[in-house]
Amino acid sequence: MGTPIPLDQWVCPALVFNFHDYCGFRSGVTGNPTDLNACSAQELRTMQRRSEERPDIASSEQPLGPAWFMSEIRRHDE
Repeated sequence: MGTPIPLDQWVCPALVFNFHDYCGFRSGVTGNPTDLNACSAQELRTMQRRSEERPDIASSEQPLGPAWFMSEIRRHDE
C-alpha cells in the first residue's frame, strides 16, 4: 500500500466527498427496511458525522471542505 497524500497537496478543485449509508435494520430476504425510524435516525447520524469530517479534508481550493454527496449503490440485479 502506498503512502497517503494529504488532500491539501492535491491539485483537484472539483473534489467531491462521496459517502453511503446503508441501514442495518433490513430484511435478509427482501432488503427492505424493517424499522424505518431506526433507519432514518442512522441516516441522520451518518450525515452529521460526514458533515463534521468535511473541514478535516479541506484544501486551499475548497477551504470549507469538498462538496458532499450521499449516494447509493444498488445491487446488480435490481
